[in-house]
Amino acid sequence: MISKNIKTHKQRKNFVRRVLQVICHFVSNGLIKNAFFPGIKDFPTLVFFLQGLGSPGGEQISFIKRKLGYLLVKLYPYLKNASADARKDIWQTMVKPLFNAALLMFNFEPSETQKENLERTWIGTFKQFMMINKAAPTELINKMINCDLRQLASNLVEECKNTMGR
Repeated sequence: MISKNIKTHKQRKNFVRRVLQVICHFVSNGLIKNAFFPGIKDFPTLVFFLQGLGSPGGEQISFIKRKLGYLLVKLYPYLKNASADARKDIWQTMVKPLFNAALLMFNFEPSETQKENLERTWIGTFKQFMMINKAAPTELINKMINCDLRQLASNLVEECKNTMGR
């Protein structure tokens, strides 16, 4: 497979960048259904390959947390006076999309620990944005979000599979 020739992290990043440029070219020209990459025969392999990590954890979760910290600092003057509905709407608009890359990996992740880490991050970001106590019950938070993370991941994967024509 291709990844055997890539030995360093820098080589992997450069190669993934080039592959993403090719994919963007195919998407922009409407040719994505005919795009084949050597060694990549199905959607899960493509997702793992493009992610470069093999799990939704690690870099994805740290990226989400960094971006959330930045958003909280910039939006704090607004959030401190906003209603709960407004905070929830802003979370859905600005934070929820940050999870899309990790959610694509979610269904193919064999480790339950990584899945639980992503779910904890999902709930933790909502609590931070809503300015809710960290000890608030998870069931209550799930009802407030009104969105099942596992179901959202399944829907996102199916949508991507349909887009790729598989």
